Amino acid sequence: MPPDLAAHVQERLRAVGDADWSCSYSDASHKVTIAKGAGTARLLRSSGENRDLSAWTLLGFESGEDLEGILFYEAETPLFSDPDKQHSLRVDAQGARDDQIGSITGTAAALITRPADVVRFLVSSVARRPELIDEASFDEAGSAERLGLFIQEPTNLRDVLDRIEHSCGIDIVFDGDGRLYFMAASEVVDLYDRDFLSFSMERVPRDLYRQVVLEYGEDPSTGTVKARTAENASIPWRFGRTDSRTFRTYLVDPEDAAARIAALSSLAASTPRLAHCEVKGKLADARIGTRVTVTRRRGIGGSLEGVPFHVLSIEKEPLGAAARATLLEV
Repeated sequence: MPPDLAAHVQERLRAVGDADWSCSYSDASHKVTIAKGAGTARLLRSSGENRDLSAWTLLGFESGEDLEGILFYEAETPLFSDPDKQHSLRVDAQGARDDQIGSITGTAAALITRPADVVRFLVSSVARRPELIDEASFDEAGSAERLGLFIQEPTNLRDVLDRIEHSCGIDIVFDGDGRLYFMAASEVVDLYDRDFLSFSMERVPRDLYRQVVLEYGEDPSTGTVKARTAENASIPWRFGRTDSRTFRTYLVDPEDAAARIAALSSLAASTPRLAHCEVKGKLADARIGTRVTVTRRRGIGGSLEGVPFHVLSIEKEPLGAAARATLLEV
């Protein structure tokens, strides 16, 4: 700010000269004035030893001959002339706050940072479609990571939701009933041998990555991000793949970023299994994105002990007695 600059110049003048020197900034003319209370005031714009490194132009003084003969000198050029282009308003903000009844977070005036609360706010208050929210799934969401969204240009809401999914390892699903469900990892259906009417499994070829990079902690002022990297040195010699993949997230805290990069690097280092099954009863309320664990003591593919999957597709019988589903290992 110009007043701060003038104060610094005055401090340096007095440090190398005497206490008679002053430097001030006028809010009326927007110009800097350098003055001396008594004696001789000389500003060596031309002959000074450090003239090529000087701040004359920064202070609004044009380059030219030395100034001498009087005790004060006003700069020729104002430091500020265009309120539309030269005024910067800097705000130290923490984020959006909930209203006084806590309609988003459940707490009056609380910061909106939890993933489910952020999605609820975007859909209800920004997109103005609160009727799409499945309140039960959002209320039960256990994902507690802290998010920070900085959106400075028109952005597709689907892209924002995808980035939130990458941030937290959750699924945000539009179901066939036209409602939006928040499928957090805390909502798990446990399936055992006795629950399956049929079961088969296959490996799904997909891209493997030598290196996974997770971006987080975006600085709203500069757009710069922090990053965490995980590398699996065995991928190139096992599979001949040297690719790297970067995941952009809205995560804020380093601890959350560390946990997420660990999960992503594990997924990127193996080919997941795809299970095709028919299940009695337990998937009656399931939908795409529902998390399940599979425990099987027998089968051609070997035993499974609490292996996590999520529902990739599901078809339910009309009376809800059974459901045919495709499960993807996660």
